[in-house]
Amino acid sequence: MLNLYCKFKAMLAMRDRDNGVTTVEYALILVGIVAVVATLIFTFGGQINKVFSDTCTALKVTC
Repeated sequence: MLNLYCKFKAMLAMRDRDNGVTTVEYALILVGIVAVVATLIFTFGGQINKVFSDTCTALKVTC
């Protein structure tokens, strides 16, 4: 009976060991998102600025 209890406890410990995404994995995902956003800003920043400036000029508003 004790052997069965020990096997059951070991099985429960194995099950609870992997509870999903860890903090490190969330951090890696966040770093990837930040890298993509930074690349987009540096690549298209001038074009986006021109679009907003043209829109402000068309609306005759100070930006």
